[in-house]
Amino acid sequence: MQVACLMMAERKLNGPAPPSVRCFVGSLVVADSARRLRDAFLQCCPGIVLTPSGPAPRRAAARLVPLANFHVTLEFLGQVPATALAGLAEQVAALGAEPVTAEVIRYAGLPRPDQSQAVVAELAPHPQLEAWRRALEQRLGGETRPFRPHVTMVRFRRRTAFAAIAVEHPLLLQLEAPRLFRSDQIAGGMRYTAISGGPAAP
Repeated sequence: MQVACLMMAERKLNGPAPPSVRCFVGSLVVADSARRLRDAFLQCCPGIVLTPSGPAPRRAAARLVPLANFHVTLEFLGQVPATALAGLAEQVAALGAEPVTAEVIRYAGLPRPDQSQAVVAELAPHPQLEAWRRALEQRLGGETRPFRPHVTMVRFRRRTAFAAIAVEHPLLLQLEAPRLFRSDQIAGGMRYTAISGGPAAP
């Protein structure tokens, strides 16, 4: 993809690679929708063992993703040179996207129902999400995986069986417009930070 080519070119021209940041383009679930999604999931799956955000004790079978991290990934970029962040953020902002409403259709285990590492809320096909994805593929280079819009909600300590559960009552989510995010490992999980079109984040 184009970002990877940029990193290779910089290594050839400048020697050792510059500092890099793990990034993705995504749409956050707005706070009210995130709370409704969490509550609906816990009501639907009361037997799942969860712990609060933070380091999980050994007895914990699963950990709920913090509400602030509920999002739909539109394009995973991986490690990006810090010097390229501002330019990438401007390309994402140039999409001129507006917030959208998406529908949750089921909860499913990924990557496989019998060997799940996470539980996600899958979304119904949505023309605006598809349009954002196509535009990002053209601007930044595309991923090889099919686009399967979802919100990751739970992560398991060990691979666990989780059969898909259909959402019986309409569950709509408000999604913010796409933004570029950096992803940093912290105690107990990940921290996502939106990157503006200004100077690269430290």
